[in-house]
This record gives sequence, C-alpha cells and structure tokens, in this order.
Amino acid sequence: MALMVAFVFYPTTSRTIFAMLRKCAMFDYGDSGTGYFLAIDTSKNCNKPVYDLYFIYAVLAVFFIVIAVPVVFMGMVACQLNEVVPSAKDEPMRLRIRANNRSIDGIAFLVKDYRTACWFMEPLELMRRMVMIGVVSVCGTGVTRSAIAVLFSLCSVFLYREVQPFSDRDTNLLAYVAQWITLFVFLAAFTIEISEETHMLGYDNDNSSHSWVLGCALLISVLGIIVAAIYFGTQVFNNIRFIARSWVCRC
Repeated sequence: MALMVAFVFYPTTSRTIFAMLRKCAMFDYGDSGTGYFLAIDTSKNCNKPVYDLYFIYAVLAVFFIVIAVPVVFMGMVACQLNEVVPSAKDEPMRLRIRANNRSIDGIAFLVKDYRTACWFMEPLELMRRMVMIGVVSVCGTGVTRSAIAVLFSLCSVFLYREVQPFSDRDTNLLAYVAQWITLFVFLAAFTIEISEETHMLGYDNDNSSHSWVLGCALLISVLGIIVAAIYFGTQVFNNIRFIARSWVCRC
C-alpha cells in the first residue's frame, strides 16, 4: 500500500518540489521599491533567511524523493526479475505466468500492463514525467522553456513508437497518440511564445487571432484523447464482462 501511495502522489509531489526551485517573482511596491517572493507561495519572502531553508529542503527533496522513488522502484523490480520475466516459449505464456505469480503482488502495479521485455518501463515513465513537469519548468522561461519541452516531447514520441511497451495493442496506440498530442500542445505553446515576443518587438501588430485558433485546436485535441481513452476503456470493460459471463456459464 505504501508503494502504491508513493506511486500515486509522485507526480504532484515532484511538481511542487520543482516549483520551489523556480526563480522568485518580483513585486513592485512603487516608491517603496521591489520585493521578491516565492512564486508558488507568495507569503515566503525570498530575501529572508527562511527562504534559504526552503531552497535547501527542495534540493534535498530532489535527490531523496524525485530521483530516489523511480530508482527504488527500478531496483525492486530488478530484484525479482526472474518472476517478472518468467521463462516461457512465447510472450502470451510469459504474461499468463506472471499474472498468476502471487509472489510479485507487491510490485504488480509496476509491471502488469507492460510486455515482459519492458519490465523497466514504469520507473522510466516516472522519470519521463518528472522531466516533463519538473525539469522543464525550471529550464529558462518563455521560448527557451517551450523549445526544451518540444524536444523532450519529441523524444517521448519516438520512445513510444519504437518500444510499444504495453501488452495491449489498443493501449500502445492510445499512448502513442497521447505523446503526439503532448507534442502538439508544447508546439502550440512554443508558437504562442514566439508570437508574443514578435508582438512585443513590434513585428506583429495583432496575434490574438493566432492564439485563438491554437487554443481551439488544443482544446479539440485534448478532448479527442479523452474521448479515445473512454472508448478504449469501455472496450476493455466489455471484454472483461464477456469473459466473466463465459466463466459463470461454464460453472
């Protein structure tokens, strides 16, 4: 249960930790000057010693939480690799043996959806999420950050296309499409950032229409992946229900 809790809350915790490492936000007091406050919590003054403690805590949390959790998960799976990747003549047989092996119930949530050859994929996916929601957020601002996000998203597209890690074909397709939509989202953000900068420099007099079109396209694409996920989920549920009915009829 503790492992499952760590798995579920890892993305949110990582995002919060990296948010504490971002540059402080500047506030103009007018005649009183300016002040710098933590962007994620503006009650924390960056000019006070307490901010240094928060920063040190965030740096330590990166090593002992953000990096340590995927590494520990990877090590736990590797320690039971013989059970996770059983010896059998073909992949369907290996999946059945693994599914019936009660000795790996504690780490089953890390491997049950993947092909046996991709036993490492869930810890790797945690690291990928950590990069996308954490590392990218502290890599510069504006166009630079958007360009880095586009680069990592493109790598994710190639990863899911070449590896196809899931044991279910529909899940592989859904994951691959989701990576393309993520790439499209960051490309749109990159385009908007470029448009904003050119507008500030006076090269573009009106970029509102461009942003509106991109916003509509983003909304449609995200809704599309949600609809696809619901559809595939319904298919899986129907298959499970059919198998259950067949089993009851045999009994």
